[in-house]
Amino acid sequence: MERVGRCHNFRTIQTWVVGAGLVWLLLLSRLMAEDAANNNWCGTQQVFENRLRARGVSALSVTGACPQEGACDNPAVRNTFFSGARIKIIRLFVQVLCADDGSNSAATAQDVAIQIDSLNRDFAPLGIRFEYGLRFVSSSRFRFLTSFAEAEEMKATYAVSPDRQLNVYVTTNGFCTCSYATYPWDPAALTANGGIVMNRERFYPQSAAATTLTHEVGHCLGLWHTHRGVTEVPVCGDCYESVGAADRDITGDFCEDTDPTPSNVTCGPPLGNDPCSGRPWGTTDFQNYMGYAPDPCLAEFSPEQIARMQCWSESSINAVMKASLRCDTLFVAAPSTVNLAASYGGTVSAWRWDFGDGQISTNQNPAHTYAVGGVFDIACTVTTDSGDYTIRGLSPMYVTAETLVVAHKVADTNSSARVDISVDNRVPLTLAVIPFTWAGDFGLRFDSVSTAGLRTAILTTSNGGIAAVNKQLSSGRMTFELRPDSAQPIQSGSGPILSLYFHTPSVLMAGANPIQIVGYDGHLPRLRTIPGEYAPHIVNGSIS
Repeated sequence: MERVGRCHNFRTIQTWVVGAGLVWLLLLSRLMAEDAANNNWCGTQQVFENRLRARGVSALSVTGACPQEGACDNPAVRNTFFSGARIKIIRLFVQVLCADDGSNSAATAQDVAIQIDSLNRDFAPLGIRFEYGLRFVSSSRFRFLTSFAEAEEMKATYAVSPDRQLNVYVTTNGFCTCSYATYPWDPAALTANGGIVMNRERFYPQSAAATTLTHEVGHCLGLWHTHRGVTEVPVCGDCYESVGAADRDITGDFCEDTDPTPSNVTCGPPLGNDPCSGRPWGTTDFQNYMGYAPDPCLAEFSPEQIARMQCWSESSINAVMKASLRCDTLFVAAPSTVNLAASYGGTVSAWRWDFGDGQISTNQNPAHTYAVGGVFDIACTVTTDSGDYTIRGLSPMYVTAETLVVAHKVADTNSSARVDISVDNRVPLTLAVIPFTWAGDFGLRFDSVSTAGLRTAILTTSNGGIAAVNKQLSSGRMTFELRPDSAQPIQSGSGPILSLYFHTPSVLMAGANPIQIVGYDGHLPRLRTIPGEYAPHIVNGSIS
């Protein structure tokens, strides 16, 4: 990572494309007075439409059409990115503008570090991480921009390897309070005219919540505004996203799981009704990063937005990914084989996968068999001309191999008999559902259940609403659910998690009375770990 402690003059001029580029620069030079009073703090859509017009293409707001910009706009293609575990490392190059003499920088190195940390926190649930380089650029002219055209000239002058990294410019936009990005389907995305221009008023620490960069990166990875289908298209036109409409997956922001909404600048749902359906807007998703609510309100991307970003990043701008890991699943039962893949934005002379179970591979795209249960961290180390680089970040591999065991017990007449149910679990458990039955040649009476003294002592039990009569079930079956505190799962280990107490009659018949973990009436034995639920192996017991 390049970090320069003070401003320097990086005046290496890159070739500026004339012709069509100059035409749209003239169009951009029109002052779009969308300042704080109008609460329009993102100019991405306006810049994109101006570029369309410069190429002689009618802008969406004029035509009303809702064309697909690429395969990822097809819901069927997008939805394939719901499955499989992915992590991507995307390269950023942050350029902070300052005065000619190196003073008055738009941000400090510490500001940039905190801003990127915030970006990584916001994208962590998506499996996307960002690494960055940093330089300070001395230019009083570009330190305070007076038009979109000047901003684009700045980008054309100082862009560094825009085909391999996402350039982010931090400066002051004197013509509006907005920042703006580049959609991945824009032909300019991987050119000097791509990247992000961040107004310092929307950058940390002026923006303490630091979510504007998250918003702009969302555009670079393929997201529209959540209000695109209402505010940025002709009302009731072909691309309008109406409340209750059945075609919301192919209109508006192409995400059915983001509610239709007008541009909304509050931490709450918008007022009024949809003019096309007449229905109230409802609660909407004002907390979505791609809306216009205040920074502290923004907290999430929707599942379909996440799938779109995964899709667009791989289909259109994969060149800006420094590294990528992928696994077809991170939740299997032993023994299972999983398929992994790695990529790196540079020349690699060697690959080394560490699967976390003591096994390694030197293949770029290996298949690996997990033979035993457990939670395993995965890493891939690549050897490059500049040294070794270790890629991490895939969620741990959860491999289940759990067995529920019901103990055998020899009991006397007219006495209490305790039968333990044990589990040998290799992964932490957040739920255990244990339906059991008992039968045999004599009237074995069920008395109680307990977790006292066991490694599940913190758990609560529920019989699922099945009523007992005089502590004896006429049906001879019951279900218990052990639900630990979410912060304290049943840790990996072996031993009893539930004790069942029965009373034997005064006269015993010879033989065994089975006590079995058996599913009935929709109650099935199951365990839950962090990624999901699964069925354990069962070993049944008895009282004899």
